[in-house]
Amino acid sequence: MTLSVLGVIIGVAASFAAAPLLAEFLYGVTPHDGLTLLLVSSLLIAVTFLASYIPARHATLIDRSTPLPCATLPDARVPGIDIVHQSGVLSAMAC
Repeated sequence: MTLSVLGVIIGVAASFAAAPLLAEFLYGVTPHDGLTLLLVSSLLIAVTFLASYIPARHATLIDRSTPLPCATLPDARVPGIDIVHQSGVLSAMAC
């Protein structure tokens, strides 16, 4: 949220700085239209909040005491998925 608010502040400042350059391309809207800036900024912050809140809310509903399936079945790997580098550093398993 902090980054989105900071981005809105920087964006509004940049829009005021670029307004004289873009004034001839705007039709029916003034370069410093407060309502448009307010609505777009509010929409951006609302989308950022929902993009953060929904996954966080979903994560709080997961039972942490339930182990992962691969933790209980270590031999349940899919054949052909294991990738091991010669030095043994790279390793990608199905679980």
